[in-house]
Amino acid sequence: MKKILFMAIVAILSSACSNDDSPTNLLRIEQKHFTNGAISSRTTYHYQEGFLTRTNYYDHNRILQNVMEYNYSNGMLYYQEYNTDDLSRQYILTYYPDGSKKLSGLKYEETYIEDSYFITYTHNNDNTITAERTGTNPGVKTFYINEQGLIYKETGAFHTYELTFDGQNPVSAAMNDDITSFEYDHDHDPSLLGIQSGTGEYILNKVLYKGSLAEAGPYSANRYLIKETKGNVVKEYKYTFNGNGLPTKRKDYKNGELVSEQEYIYN
Repeated sequence: MKKILFMAIVAILSSACSNDDSPTNLLRIEQKHFTNGAISSRTTYHYQEGFLTRTNYYDHNRILQNVMEYNYSNGMLYYQEYNTDDLSRQYILTYYPDGSKKLSGLKYEETYIEDSYFITYTHNNDNTITAERTGTNPGVKTFYINEQGLIYKETGAFHTYELTFDGQNPVSAAMNDDITSFEYDHDHDPSLLGIQSGTGEYILNKVLYKGSLAEAGPYSANRYLIKETKGNVVKEYKYTFNGNGLPTKRKDYKNGELVSEQEYIYN
């Protein structure tokens, strides 16, 4: 009986020790950028209920340089505005979801120079999406959807960009003849962070909001990306996690040199 009671106490204490009472609501991410080992600039990402609401860009002395603000409607990003430190507008991006919350278009407008464009998306019945850009740098490109319902390829007048998947996670990307490989952490769950993409439930919007499969990166991944390799260039993302499985720090390296460090702040 004493042995059973002792084992029960050990189990209770072990369970208590395994829980982390630290906050779990992401408030902001503070990032430092390095050049030759010295801080060259800083960026702070502010979150509210999982949505990115504001990004502040600072110089190395913490002097505010620029601000990006994000506005949402029904859980979807519909407007973002980039300003200088005195809040003079530089450019705005407006997004247009259709009735089914698939992105049907986006508009980019510069304030001081003539660099504006509009992209119209046509969701076709043959598992493709056509993107027609008017304004500056006009053109047409096509996104291709695989049997998993994921965009795996983009073609344009002079390029082809194609992803290879392992389940939902892209493991390689080919831009014409250039190959990039991706590796992931399989011990932690990024969904615990509670970050909302702001692109709605239609996963392909993550690509359409960017207007480019390459710029969207491994958009469909459900794991933390920890390594990218392209030719002789190796980028590594090294995380530190707390007892709740949430990241507290991330250090980014390029060919072994520290280029960025992020700290996750919770409340």
